[in-house]
Amino acid sequence: MSLDVKKAIKIPFTAPNWKFKVGLPVLFILIIYTLFSVWHGKNIWIGLTIIAFWVITTGYYGIYAHNEINNNPEPLPAWNLLKCTVIGLQSYAIILAYGIISLPLLIIFYCLVVSSFVTQIIAIITGIPILIILLTYSPVPFSLFFENYKISEAFNFSKILKICKVGYKDYIIFAVWSIIIGIIIGFSTGICASLAKHLISRHLTKPITVVGINFLITLITLNLSAQTYKIVLNKLSLPMQDNTDGSDLDAYDIAKNIGPNY
Repeated sequence: MSLDVKKAIKIPFTAPNWKFKVGLPVLFILIIYTLFSVWHGKNIWIGLTIIAFWVITTGYYGIYAHNEINNNPEPLPAWNLLKCTVIGLQSYAIILAYGIISLPLLIIFYCLVVSSFVTQIIAIITGIPILIILLTYSPVPFSLFFENYKISEAFNFSKILKICKVGYKDYIIFAVWSIIIGIIIGFSTGICASLAKHLISRHLTKPITVVGINFLITLITLNLSAQTYKIVLNKLSLPMQDNTDGSDLDAYDIAKNIGPNY
């Protein structure tokens, strides 16, 4: 089993009903950036609307990763706003928790940066490798969560360490491919936006940039991350999580069984 980059790129455009499945999150992202450009932190309702759309879109990404991890033949999911909201809120809860966990480290680096020139050099020398490691392995806790929507798995540090230890080469490959794809899509998006600005309308520049960079790169790297996670689990011969005890099904079942699929 190896990383299938072609598959990650093709999925958003080959899934059944892909135009609607892709079009709705693209619309949400465009709404977010449009509202953000006029918000300026003054209107609380606009701020709450931005947060709501971000949560829903993040939930959609999470379901997409879940489907890929569990070998769903059609990983690009149908729309279920309630399920997307639940998964999105859980994802941000994990982000918040890890933010709190890393707060002491951030404080130490801040103190080093503002102290003196020597400590700034120390912060740079030690900070860059740590940042690279964190960016390379940051998908692991989320993959553990997305596999079966168990929040506790995102903090299963013994399993996270095993995955990082055994799969460090695979996650380096994932990181390299993510950077390459990011550069290619970013460069292509810039050309398309520039052409649209000069040939059609300058108002198309931001939508093209937002869709290319914020949506396509996210979908592709999510798929690559999910594939990498499966590759490492296969090396570890770890069984996929099960939820036969029913302990994690409350929020998931509510989202699964209630609310329309769009």
